[in-house]
Amino acid sequence: MNKFFNSIVLKGVVIHLLLFGIFEIMNSTYYLSDTKALLLFFIFYIVTLSLLIWYLSNLAQTANKISNQVDNFLNNNYENLQKSTENDELSTAYNKLITLGHEIEDRQEHLENQRSQLESILTYLVDGVITTDRHGHINLANHAALNLLDQSNEGILGKELIEVLKISDKYSFHDLLQKEPELTLNTVNCEGASVILRVNFMLFRSESGFISGIIAVLHDTTEQEKTERDRRLFVSNVSHELRTPLTSVKAYLEALNDGALADPNLAASFVDVSLNETDRMIRMIGELLELSRMDQDKVKLHTEIINYVDFINYILDRFDKIIEKNYRNFKIKRH
Repeated sequence: MNKFFNSIVLKGVVIHLLLFGIFEIMNSTYYLSDTKALLLFFIFYIVTLSLLIWYLSNLAQTANKISNQVDNFLNNNYENLQKSTENDELSTAYNKLITLGHEIEDRQEHLENQRSQLESILTYLVDGVITTDRHGHINLANHAALNLLDQSNEGILGKELIEVLKISDKYSFHDLLQKEPELTLNTVNCEGASVILRVNFMLFRSESGFISGIIAVLHDTTEQEKTERDRRLFVSNVSHELRTPLTSVKAYLEALNDGALADPNLAASFVDVSLNETDRMIRMIGELLELSRMDQDKVKLHTEIINYVDFINYILDRFDKIIEKNYRNFKIKRH
């Protein structure tokens, strides 16, 4: 009912009636005295009213088509985009709207294709990627990021980035925009394993240059950190292993210098042990070079059977003088 009373046809009929009513009142004396003129006046009124209703109905129909087409666009419905064959102003506007609908449909399809390609790329990325809007709320996270942070897509979207990364006590979103820091985070992934993440932040700008959000890239450095720890431990062990024979040789040489050289049998034994320790250092350095070649896949391993008892006695012989000199309360017993 409201639609009828607000229609352009009804408004046109009312205005037409008012105009003719005013005209008839102003000339009422003439029409009352001339019945034929009054009849012609009403015939003219009916004809003009019919033409007006026909014309306004066409306009209303075109306006309704425009309104319905806009509603279809708002609902992402781009079917039945047929142009009008009429040449009036509203039909021209309707045809331009149809052209606009074709362009919107093409651009939406292009954007959907780009979004699908982007999601495919992000899905297969090893690094986690999270994007936010300009207020710091997450609007996209790839599969790797969800796994690294032990989150679900429904649970992470719309949340603040600093809350998800658990850095709100040190940084605000404004700090991330200004400083773009590189952070190291300790967290637990979806498998319950502890992981070390390196997080880099990059600003995301629109074509106009305004900051429209931030991109956080999460790189799992757990294996790198483990490799670095192993490397430091390896260097420490190598240093210790090299220091041990040097200390042993030094202890025997000091014993020789202190008078053991006068005893030929004892001196020969000390010299023999020192030579063995020197050979051991040479072998150790050779083994390090061999290990380097193994790391580069340039060597083949050869296994052999050894006498384990002789091997242990050889190890104990190396520490005899060191223990005798520095730890007088200890003594190695062989059985």
